[in-house]
Amino acid sequence: MSRGSRATHGFVTPVGRALLTLLCTLLWLVVPGLLGAQTPRVEVGPTVLPLNAPAYELHEPQQYFYEGQVPTTDGAFELAGKPEWLQEFYFDWNTIYGRQGATMGEVELATQATFAVPWHVLGSPWLVTPHFGVHLLQGPDVTDMPGHVFDVSVGFGRVLQLSPLWHLETGYGVGYYSDFDQGRSEALRPIGQLIAYRNLSTTWQLALGATYLGRYDYPVLPVAGLIWAPDDRTCVKLVFPSPRFERRLVLPAQAEEFLASPLANRLGLSPQDEHWWYLRGDLGGNTYAIRRADGRSDMVTIRDFRFALGYERRGVLGFVSRSEIGIAFGRDLKYSSDPTHYTLTDSLMFRSEYAF
Repeated sequence: MSRGSRATHGFVTPVGRALLTLLCTLLWLVVPGLLGAQTPRVEVGPTVLPLNAPAYELHEPQQYFYEGQVPTTDGAFELAGKPEWLQEFYFDWNTIYGRQGATMGEVELATQATFAVPWHVLGSPWLVTPHFGVHLLQGPDVTDMPGHVFDVSVGFGRVLQLSPLWHLETGYGVGYYSDFDQGRSEALRPIGQLIAYRNLSTTWQLALGATYLGRYDYPVLPVAGLIWAPDDRTCVKLVFPSPRFERRLVLPAQAEEFLASPLANRLGLSPQDEHWWYLRGDLGGNTYAIRRADGRSDMVTIRDFRFALGYERRGVLGFVSRSEIGIAFGRDLKYSSDPTHYTLTDSLMFRSEYAF
């Protein structure tokens, strides 16, 4: 990497990574205590950032604190049929279609688990989240991308209720983003977040903060916007950079009768399940350390913007499944050793996710 490129990406240097990790640790341990933080309660309904995900995505409030979940005596959370130490486990499959020329096809496979560690620091349990993801790439023909890149990381987070009106999400982690065939230290980098939520009324919530991704194109992203939930069937999240609109479906009488049948029960369906449709947008891609076809080590940043229409089923015991169809647009690819931006064509996208 050139001297100018290193100056541009500042915190990507080893010294910058160490300083950022130290700063995140101090904020994570000290700031909540100074603010008088308490163990969070379920009515807060936080939106926890998956620190180790390959792209930033603001998750829905139900992800970590399901309805019916209650705090236990040690401050962890428990759901009927689910151990209190396992907050979430999910598997994600996403396909972006592409064949040849300036199109790059991609299959993303990721798995992640979040554990509630029963040790407390300043009154709040820790959330530990290991993550593994692989991206299988096809093309583009205009350059020499490897056939795969990986995300391996672990994140540490805390959700803190500061007052009846405020709650705070803090977290940091470290990830390794590479094709596993190079020796650049930039493959290892920190990630972190600090997001505050303010309840403005019974239906409005303000979100304000920032997340550090360490990507070369967007190393830091602000998180800002409003969340509006006028009733139990609608939620509008006007939050940058991941807006989302979701609406609960009212099923016809015939569907309700089927869900109450023995066959539906054998299929794992229940009349108490909730069915939602949603629209969402987010930022995709990441920065990876790779080995080029001529043997050189390099850094590559893949970027796209995503818009999708999806269906979600929320099971009564916390099982969640999602299916989406959408488009990946504004796609490009850039190497740190080359000023050229390789523009990729827009592509269809299909995604499935299963969580518990």
